[in-house]
Amino acid sequence: MPEPVIWAPCPNNGREAAENRVVRSFSRSPGSAVAATMLGGTSDLVCGHNGYGYYHVANNHGVDWNQKSILTSENWRDVADYSIAETLRAPQVVTFRASNGTFCYSREIYLVNKVRGLIVDVMYPNVVVRAQDGRIITAFPARAQCR
Repeated sequence: MPEPVIWAPCPNNGREAAENRVVRSFSRSPGSAVAATMLGGTSDLVCGHNGYGYYHVANNHGVDWNQKSILTSENWRDVADYSIAETLRAPQVVTFRASNGTFCYSREIYLVNKVRGLIVDVMYPNVVVRAQDGRIITAFPARAQCR
């Protein structure tokens, strides 16, 4: 796995002013779903708020990412970073949700314990991006591909 990229900080105070601050930019492959196509490009994870972005991922899925990071002996953000990057780079499944204008990218990821060098889990990160601009809405480890 490549070295993790350091994410820009999102403040605990002054969240509204930091809503559009880019935490990390990810390269995104094109995604074709039955009803729509997402062009390749860049997807930004921004600080956001409780409904999307870093704050949403940390508050709603941080525990899930942390459980995966315990298995790999890493920080949860490192596992999330690698998973988001690989999922957007080479998705196995892309679905489109017309109801909220989002694409869901997913792929199989093997988690390796950094200390023992053994595969410790298999997961399917689901990364949801907004169709209009590719901004990351959420990302979470799942047991199944996007539907």
